[in-house]
Amino acid sequence: MSHYSQRKLIVIDGQRGVGKSVVAEATARTLGWQHVDMGTYIRLVSWIALKEGLDLYDDLLEELAREIRGARIRLEGPTVLFEDHLVTDYLFDDEVNRVAEAASTLPRLTHELYDQVAEACKLGPTVAEGRRLGIDLYPRLPGRFYLHVRDSGVKAHLFFPAPGARVIEIRSQPIIWLVWDMIKWSIRQGALRRRELRPAAGNCPVPRVRTRRPGAGGQAPLALAGGG
Repeated sequence: MSHYSQRKLIVIDGQRGVGKSVVAEATARTLGWQHVDMGTYIRLVSWIALKEGLDLYDDLLEELAREIRGARIRLEGPTVLFEDHLVTDYLFDDEVNRVAEAASTLPRLTHELYDQVAEACKLGPTVAEGRRLGIDLYPRLPGRFYLHVRDSGVKAHLFFPAPGARVIEIRSQPIIWLVWDMIKWSIRQGALRRRELRPAAGNCPVPRVRTRRPGAGGQAPLALAGGG
């Protein structure tokens, strides 16, 4: 992956229901970047398979995924457009949810969709999301985050692109604070530059960031097994 792509790419991982889509959409809107969602690709394949009455085997779904390669898939806030057709309601149907949950575990389908997501991320500055997208596809990306839930709410951890990776816990509430914290950490780690920010949130100021080494400022690094 080119330096350009690495510097203009933020990836958000996390378990189902943790708030990846909300945070990713808010971050993309704030930066003026495109939003790419691995889950949307899986739902789209699942929906088409159900509509066509296909057997839900890994090789068949992989073939179906290849057939939609290059299709225009756009996220505009909470809506999903497939070849300029609004498909949001179809993709969040209960039956599609069930199939997509199972399809997300199929290795051949997942590999094909990873390739498509990677191609989409090359089209321009991107905030991408998926349960294991950063871990599997961008393990050394400077701007890679993992969201998880604790008693106090959603937290974001930043993965540093080095062997034996460490994570830093950053602020979580409200969502805009989390978004700005992620943006500031991305600047510090070289994932983007301050002059490239194009905030779309009214008069919300671009954060001023002073580079400092990970763990400084009273934040204790947490060890993460296998996070590299």
